[in-house]
Amino acid sequence: MRRRWVIGLLALLAPLGSAVAGDLYVPLAANTALGAFTYRTLLILTNTGTTSADLTVTFHPGGSDGAVPPPATPYSLPPGATLRLYNDVPAGARGMFALSGDPSVVVSARIEALGANGGVLASTQVPVLSATNASAAGRSARLLGLEQAAAGAVSDFGLINLSTNPAQCTVDAFRSNGGRIGSTIHLSLLPRSNRDFAAALAILGQTAIKDARFDVSCDQLFATYALVYRSGGPETVILDPAASLETELVPVNDGGVLFTKPGLFANGDEATAFDLPLQNGVRYGKARIEFDLLIDRWRLPHPDNPNFKNVMSLRRPANLRLERVLYCGLILKGSVDYRTILDMGLPFPGAPDGTTIKSGKGPWKERSTYHLVLDYDTVAKRVLFEVYQNGTRIQKLEGPVNATDLSNLPGKNVRVDFSSPGVGDGAYFPTYGWKYSNLVVKLTPLGRGRS
Repeated sequence: MRRRWVIGLLALLAPLGSAVAGDLYVPLAANTALGAFTYRTLLILTNTGTTSADLTVTFHPGGSDGAVPPPATPYSLPPGATLRLYNDVPAGARGMFALSGDPSVVVSARIEALGANGGVLASTQVPVLSATNASAAGRSARLLGLEQAAAGAVSDFGLINLSTNPAQCTVDAFRSNGGRIGSTIHLSLLPRSNRDFAAALAILGQTAIKDARFDVSCDQLFATYALVYRSGGPETVILDPAASLETELVPVNDGGVLFTKPGLFANGDEATAFDLPLQNGVRYGKARIEFDLLIDRWRLPHPDNPNFKNVMSLRRPANLRLERVLYCGLILKGSVDYRTILDMGLPFPGAPDGTTIKSGKGPWKERSTYHLVLDYDTVAKRVLFEVYQNGTRIQKLEGPVNATDLSNLPGKNVRVDFSSPGVGDGAYFPTYGWKYSNLVVKLTPLGRGRS
């Protein structure tokens, strides 16, 4: 019953009812006849705000080059209004939707099976995918429990490139005992495109196998999924990447540590801090901090306030001034230039002013998601800050560091902070409404390799 593939392809990585902020994707957009049934995708859009909200909907045909997207369809929703879109997919087509617009708009999607008379015979939710819950470039996503049988279960495999750049991906297949199935598979995806592989295990020559595993990685932001269904029967299971039993503190082979917080780890409405698990008495030469940041609104309290945003800091808090260290603080300025500022702390104890590294006009925009990377090197005495969007670097700042003692003291741990508990000096604000996700902090001891 091949039509079960369409009804079953519903779950990826995102919750239902996602807000539009930057781009959202509905992975299965269909208007296809299969046998006596027609399958169509329904979008439900609601403006939860108190003013009118604009958005655009773009249909990307399967396998098409998203670098040259088709024309977008604009919509405007009055406050509190809900709009249902049934016909934004051309007849006979299948692909995915991209939505962009005001974050007050929330999005839900369904795939519906229609009978010959146009009546709805079945309806199933399709979760919405965004950059904050996709897999970052270079990360591995693992699909477990794949099956293939001659007259039973079949496993389809899907892959989506969410970047505006072409993606190169690898897929490694394994049996339940850990043995490999063939060699590494290399796949190329066009920008903002998806590829589906029906009966993927059969393509690899496996006609009778259970509990197989795919390990997937891409050099751009991506999502992957699998569908396990039974021909001629109703059973359908959607697989998205498996969760890991790794702890937050993972030994690294160069003697350092890796601290991770996958998924959403901080809401900018509240200050969030993590003490880093450095070994007491060990000095660290390098720290690398990566995370995804969703900027909601700048929310200027009054027109003349430049509205600096306290985004992140690497520091060692202490009661005594000589033990208290600010290694680096990241501030975004929300005035006309939207610049980036790195606060590098005091150049020496008792200095009247700290050192700052500033950009010119910054890349920051409301309702946009960015990948931020901070490399702090006490050996080279340099800091490197980079900003990526859709896999492309869009900003780079570099300058000197002031503090080179990157270490814990008894009862005083090095920590990373996100947002702030209140307003400082009448101008430095918490990041209200902003979202932080996919934190990775790697620390390398002095003299033990590169971070």
